[in-house]
Amino acid sequence: MGQGVLYRLRWKLLPILIPVILLLSCGPCVDFDSNGGCSSRPPVCGPPILEAIGDYDNSIAGTPLVLRSRVHFAESDDSSCSEHKHLVKYKWEQVSGPFVVDLLDSSYREPAFIPPSGGTYIFRCRASYPYCEDYGNDEDELPIVAWCFSSWILFEVNVDEFNDVASCTSPRAVAGDDFTLTKAPGGSRSITLNGNGSFTDRSWGCENLDIVTYKWTVEVQPSGSNLAIRDSDKAIATTALAVTGEYAFQLQVTDRSGRIDRNSVKASLIEPLPCNESLVVTVVDYADRDPLPGMPHNERQVGSAPRHREGQGAAVRFRHAAELE
Repeated sequence: MGQGVLYRLRWKLLPILIPVILLLSCGPCVDFDSNGGCSSRPPVCGPPILEAIGDYDNSIAGTPLVLRSRVHFAESDDSSCSEHKHLVKYKWEQVSGPFVVDLLDSSYREPAFIPPSGGTYIFRCRASYPYCEDYGNDEDELPIVAWCFSSWILFEVNVDEFNDVASCTSPRAVAGDDFTLTKAPGGSRSITLNGNGSFTDRSWGCENLDIVTYKWTVEVQPSGSNLAIRDSDKAIATTALAVTGEYAFQLQVTDRSGRIDRNSVKASLIEPLPCNESLVVTVVDYADRDPLPGMPHNERQVGSAPRHREGQGAAVRFRHAAELE
């Protein structure tokens, strides 16, 4: 029964079996010749020679970069070696850089990466060829895989932090609004200088132009004043004003490209207003508002408008002395 089924299927199986039999009889196809035919004997070649191609000094952060190399063999090798460069394997590695990057196609001749920021990135590459030893004269003998390697070569890529500094707006220093303070009795007035409002261009290609340095300095101060600014290299600084007069403070900011902007804020320290008005304090009855007998009238030096304060049994009336005349 089984033999009868196989006999009937022989013509259907034959088209499948013939290619398999031919493939096994010919041996594995290690390489392809120039005519596209199968060749089991790639040439024996010496170590490949690897060279770097291209200039990477004008690279831009955030832009894909391709590392390019070229490989060839020694002139003494068989000329057919140059036709088998596709058998060469490549190994790329990052040596250093401000960030570790992902190399796409790191086993091929031209890998690519995207630098996330500016700085110097260094890579190295080595090429290898699989058939570097002779394996006899028998055309049917399978080749011996014996890898040979090129020397490591270095690729230095200098990446600019910015897309185009010339197209980006310069940083803007904002020192704040001018202000006036009253001198404290017998002491100084502490003030805060706030430059947090300073900003840089945030348009496309300029996002990394952050402010990297702040610098506060005294532009103007009254005679006899000797100011010292605390945290003068930070966005927020402090100082104390002790001498009345006019002051001016300058804020300087610098972005990553080295460009600078300056802005100033003015401060005035004035004497407090004198309290020369006399007030008469009279204690009066809460109900009829008549002065209570036996309560003294006191005069006090104050600097405010007339006030009226009431209690349960009495009220205290504050009036300018001029109103009683």
